[in-house]
Amino acid sequence: MKRYKIKEVKEPAILWRRAIAYIADILILGFLTSPLTKIVNLPQQGSFMETYNYFLSNPVISKEILIVGFIIGLITLLYFVILEFYLNQTLGKILMNIYVKSTKDKLILNQIIVRNIVKVSTVLLILDTLYIFIKKTHQRFTEKLSNTEVIQVRRKII
Repeated sequence: MKRYKIKEVKEPAILWRRAIAYIADILILGFLTSPLTKIVNLPQQGSFMETYNYFLSNPVISKEILIVGFIIGLITLLYFVILEFYLNQTLGKILMNIYVKSTKDKLILNQIIVRNIVKVSTVLLILDTLYIFIKKTHQRFTEKLSNTEVIQVRRKII
């Protein structure tokens, strides 16, 4: 009877796994921060000009939106930083069985902050993510800067 050995191979995480993990994280964050969005008393849906005029005539609302947006951005950053620092994974990454590791040595807090700072802005995150497609490195630009990568473990029978 032949015996087989199982070898674990660590490789860059497949893009669709990363995307699903991120969507799961955003859904979790949306649930966690939804009470904050109720603080701001927004008008019923209207045209762009109606909404614009409403904000011009109610500067307090604009300030409230700015403050709530800042708090949500801070919660988002803390979610990613704290979970990746202590677990090397967020809840979405746990779901998809992928995790963050340093390409150099042990993963440190500064690396995690650098790799996640763009997640407070959708525009910055999109630009950061485009690097994956331009360089084909399986890393976002801030991951390259922070010497981190998202990997998956595949079991191979040898």
